Amino acid sequence: MPKVWIHGAGDYLFCPPRCGFPLITEPRDALRIDREKPSILRYASALNYGNRAVTLGGEGFTRIRRINGVLIKDESRNPTGSFMDRGSSVLISNVTSNEIRISFEEDFALSIATYASTVGVRVRVYVNPDTAGAYPELLRLSTMKSVNIEFREGGQDLSARYGEPPLFLDGIKTIAYELYEQVGKVEGVVLPMERGYLALAIYEGFRELRDWGFIDELPRLVLVKHRNGLLSDVANWLIEGGRS
Repeated sequence: MPKVWIHGAGDYLFCPPRCGFPLITEPRDALRIDREKPSILRYASALNYGNRAVTLGGEGFTRIRRINGVLIKDESRNPTGSFMDRGSSVLISNVTSNEIRISFEEDFALSIATYASTVGVRVRVYVNPDTAGAYPELLRLSTMKSVNIEFREGGQDLSARYGEPPLFLDGIKTIAYELYEQVGKVEGVVLPMERGYLALAIYEGFRELRDWGFIDELPRLVLVKHRNGLLSDVANWLIEGGRS
């Protein structure tokens, strides 16, 4: 799997087309948990924050609930109600331009726009009117002064997509760090497959924990998809067992 470390960059790197796999950031440094911090800033030693740490103070370290004997990590407790806030915190901390351009994707666009607005970065959101969906989120975006909405496809001039650039996944992998802190030994994690980015980020988080000596082996990832859903390259790689 290709990996790249990005230091405070405003330019976003992508894997060449023939690779067909997202780039993954290497940790900035070995993990040192600052248990005095209530958010993912407790893992700042390993995260690739830029020259500033953009935070709303409540992203990450979400509670774990037990329902019928099953432990459920409640990511709705993040500031915009989604695990996306973890990625937005790291990504926006690296933005050096005055505007970023994204496609409207559920949870992703709202999270990016919310974090960008805290540091005065404008967001141009391209909406495909044929596939928009999630209209309540679109209405919320329309009320934000820092957001411009255009009803057309973004094309090649997008600054970021969900899962790209790798700095976004850098924040999402903190879910694995938290599960280690909150649960200890984790035998398995059940995840929605989607395009596989969430599972990939959590896999990377656990792999790093193993490499640092926090855990002995990786937990099993159980990926759940709709019966008619397609498998992405990322999902196929994870199903095949990945590579150490």
